[in-house]
Amino acid sequence: MSEVLIPPGGTGDPAPTDAETRPTRHRPRIRSLDGLRGLAVIAVVAYHLEPDLVPGGFLGVTMFFVLSGYLITGLLLVESTSDRRIDLGSFWKRRIRRLLPAGLLGISVAIVVAQWVGDAHQLTTLPGDVVGGVTYTLNWHFIASGVQYGTAYLQPSVLQHYWSLAIEEQFYILISLLAALLAWKVRRRAVWGAVLGLLAVASLALTFSIGIEHRFDIYFNTGTRAVEMLVGSLLAVVLTDRETRLAASPHRWWFHVLGWPAIAALVWLVLTVDVGETWLYRGGFTIVALLTAVTIVTAHLAGSFSWVLARRALVAIGLVSYGIYVYHWPLFILISPETTPLSGVSLIAARLAATAVLTLLSYRLVETPIRSGAFEGHRVAAIATSFSAVALVCVASLAVSTGSGDRARATAPPTDGNPAFEIPADASRPASIVVIGDSILHDSVPALRDRTDDLGIEFIALGGPRQTLFQSRDAWFAAVADAVDRLDPDVVVLESATGSPDPYTTRDGRVIPPDDPRFWAEWEVESRRLTDLAGSRGAFVLWVLPPPVDGVYSRFYGDVDERMRRVAAIERRIAGDDPRVGLIDWTVLGGPDGGYTPVFVDSAGGVTEIRAIDGTHFTPPGRELLAQTTLAQIIRQWNERGGRS
Repeated sequence: MSEVLIPPGGTGDPAPTDAETRPTRHRPRIRSLDGLRGLAVIAVVAYHLEPDLVPGGFLGVTMFFVLSGYLITGLLLVESTSDRRIDLGSFWKRRIRRLLPAGLLGISVAIVVAQWVGDAHQLTTLPGDVVGGVTYTLNWHFIASGVQYGTAYLQPSVLQHYWSLAIEEQFYILISLLAALLAWKVRRRAVWGAVLGLLAVASLALTFSIGIEHRFDIYFNTGTRAVEMLVGSLLAVVLTDRETRLAASPHRWWFHVLGWPAIAALVWLVLTVDVGETWLYRGGFTIVALLTAVTIVTAHLAGSFSWVLARRALVAIGLVSYGIYVYHWPLFILISPETTPLSGVSLIAARLAATAVLTLLSYRLVETPIRSGAFEGHRVAAIATSFSAVALVCVASLAVSTGSGDRARATAPPTDGNPAFEIPADASRPASIVVIGDSILHDSVPALRDRTDDLGIEFIALGGPRQTLFQSRDAWFAAVADAVDRLDPDVVVLESATGSPDPYTTRDGRVIPPDDPRFWAEWEVESRRLTDLAGSRGAFVLWVLPPPVDGVYSRFYGDVDERMRRVAAIERRIAGDDPRVGLIDWTVLGGPDGGYTPVFVDSAGGVTEIRAIDGTHFTPPGRELLAQTTLAQIIRQWNERGGRS
């Protein structure tokens, strides 16, 4: 489903709080806030429909986070003020009654979708995703699944969107416990504000403490995303029960002035920002949260801003935004160009229509009756039904996942008998090989070392994860020069597959933005320099053509598939211009058409999952195949050229 981009996560939890579903005399419904939620869910859905047109739609997540923090903290403040205590049992009963029915239905829909159209990876990982979904720990499950690279992308998981729901529920647990403690010990709002402010600062500090190369850890981490909800909580401390005073304040005009620029800035960011941009992970999400906070304040004031947000269509979308959130993603997977003859406007219309129908049916027939107390007098039965439903979806996910092997065998290419992976027993071999590259190459270094040791080849690996030709230029040139001087290798393998997402400072001090035409001109210049250096004493130089990527989750690294195409084009030009230079083709680790495949199948029908969860790197078995084909191609070309020149 290459037309659907979900970033690390690209969805947010628009789950209504109690204030949205149980208005009280203390917290009347504010229609303009429902409208603001409607805008947020529109951004998220548009992002999944047309990510190229709405690249920053994932920022709707932050808007939801701020709204939820504001509303839930306001409720807790009202309760602590009136009762001087927080009834945690009642609080959580309302939360469960509001979220669990549709949440479980959404998981059930996702399981059915996986059964109908899921690929092998989706089916294999489905049970773990379902457990993470029903326990509200899916964000941590995603992080744990990508330990080496800090990434949480799976082949598009049918429950990918539940990560943000998990973060919100974890936040609700913590904020309700904290509110109960504060209500018991103190009554002054200044103390609430100080405590929440310190937590917000700690969350932001945690964001900066995680290396920028671990963007996924930042994106999916409850601790780093908590600052966005805490911005809403701090706003609630300032504003709750003071809305009338705000409306009468002589300074209210500031918010009338700031509201429109704030919403305009949010719209601009939604239309222009890419999920991989560094600034987002260095306080950018907090800036978006602060802009959202300004719109929340302005939404409380009578005027054109609140009037626009309170229009019926936006309010209606906001009211059912939780259902839209829960159901839209698996339905988008079900209704795709791969599963239907639809495309363009007809595809969008079908997806939106299916989402609208299922959302409204759920809202009318399930969510509203349960929320209004349809089973209030049957507590034991309701609890038993809830536990049974949770168990049922978990068992169903296990049953569905058993079909992963059959589905993989239907689509995966074989490895047996493939010359790209075979090393002839009687072939001559180079005496020494030096490789330098990024994390993709270094995935395979242990396996390469084992194989070269078996063949009696001296082997040296340079470079390392999170390095590229540009980011580590001086270190790479120095390392290659040293290796050439000391070892005088027969073969030098050069690899920097994914380009670079960062600006490049040239040798004469010019700063060139990534993907600028000058950037790629400089990339070719430096690639040719490194080629000349590597072959300066007669070594056979081989550049590695990048492997195919999935084009969906690989986008978290930026436009990595396009960068790989540019890198490959440069390498082919270099090899075409110099007979001393060859190419190692990693596209053999793709499907029959050279495209991305997550699995290989041997002649006995055994399935091997070769690609990692980010759609770019490789699993341990995949790294073995990567090493095998790399060494096989080195030896084959070494023999074709007759050894060292």
